Amino acid sequence: LKSQISRNPEQNIQNSIRELEYEFTNAILNLQTTVKPSIGFLRGHGELVDLEIGDLTKSLSEKYTIDNVNLREFELDSLGEPDLMKKLNQIKLKKLIVIAKPKFTFLDLDKYLIDQYIMNGGKVLWLIDGTMADMDSLSNKSSFLAYPFRELNLSDQLFKYGIRVNSNIIEDISSSKIPIPVSFTNKNPQWELMPWRYFPVSIPTSDHPITSNLNAVKFDFVGSIDTVTTNPEIKKIILLETSPYTKLSNTPFEISLQSALNPPDQEKFNNGPQALAVLVEGNFQSIFKNRLSPLNKKIEFVSNSRDTKMIVISDGDIAKNKISRGQPLPLGFDNYEKRQYGNKDFLLN
Repeated sequence: LKSQISRNPEQNIQNSIRELEYEFTNAILNLQTTVKPSIGFLRGHGELVDLEIGDLTKSLSEKYTIDNVNLREFELDSLGEPDLMKKLNQIKLKKLIVIAKPKFTFLDLDKYLIDQYIMNGGKVLWLIDGTMADMDSLSNKSSFLAYPFRELNLSDQLFKYGIRVNSNIIEDISSSKIPIPVSFTNKNPQWELMPWRYFPVSIPTSDHPITSNLNAVKFDFVGSIDTVTTNPEIKKIILLETSPYTKLSNTPFEISLQSALNPPDQEKFNNGPQALAVLVEGNFQSIFKNRLSPLNKKIEFVSNSRDTKMIVISDGDIAKNKISRGQPLPLGFDNYEKRQYGNKDFLLN
């Protein structure tokens, strides 16, 4: 039974019936698969660790071989230098690479290897935070400052592929809830679930195969995505977006628990729907095209890609599961609301 938050029981039953063909086809495909394609999770830039993506990789491992790809580790060639071509060939064997919430700067060599993987037809799932903000910052205080994530050094590369991840914070009237102390009894806080507008809940409306009949997807401290026209051959499809009732704030920006207690002024939530996940497909141009680079002599350079695809999501936490007693919890399950969101199904699709 496929249950979507936004639909009534009868609609959920009808959608589940329509999904039966997909479920049978998927099961038959799994039974027929003898060689599992390989997915590489990028390492070397503070990405989400294995335990934080444990539920996602466990589900992926039913169809795929899961590997870590560290762009900072190389075998040496006969001259004792890093064998860059061998590294690129290793990456090219991956059906997909996933870049899940990096925190540290990408060197030009890192970007070059990713770029040339894409130019050779590789696919990338980018889970990129534009803003530094985390609920742990509220563990012992009532507010904190959210800052722009400046040091990744990926903006020019994503821009070349037609995407800009903004360093802002979205507040959305369509949001999940968190417990807030609303009063005190005998010095004991009385908690109540209140809408937390910094955690937008996106209800898919697109009939694209990735999001068709998908349950609502939860985001944490997410910023907006702009599509830019750098190459007319690139097609852009918005897979997930906010509700129309949003408010954008540039960073640095103070985030406080008090804001959850204040009812929203709907006149200020007038920024309209904001893109959160975008599919881009087509023939991409290399960011290193027409740029002299000593790397060109060590790696066979490709300036234009064959037809390929990538998805950019402006929230790394979309793939991060909670952890209890050293074990990953189901991805997308909200323990406060006791509700399962569609984060894992979206990423699997």
